[in-house]
Amino acid sequence: MANGLLAQGIEIYNGPGIKDHYLVVDSKSYIHSKPHPPTLGSREGELHLNEPTAAGRIVQRFQKLVKDAKPVTKTDWTKDPLWKALQRPFDWRVEHSLVPIRRGFQLNPVH
Repeated sequence: MANGLLAQGIEIYNGPGIKDHYLVVDSKSYIHSKPHPPTLGSREGELHLNEPTAAGRIVQRFQKLVKDAKPVTKTDWTKDPLWKALQRPFDWRVEHSLVPIRRGFQLNPVH
């Protein structure tokens, strides 16, 4: 996926992984979403209202993560799904030898 984004000119940054997710609603309230199995169409989390100190710490942590993130500039095609598929192509059990074709199209030399 990253290869395709890089090919489109989109900047990608790689930073440390985080388990918990936060959404700062305003400067004093936030939502804390803990790790859980993905469920389509629903999101679980804890709402924290009127906690400006905690919301400020979350914003500072995010800014530090962004500052420390390293830009991804090199394309790693070994992780590309198409490249992986081409390394072990599916065997369709179809004869693909060119020997019969070459025999059928042998040219007689002209003297």
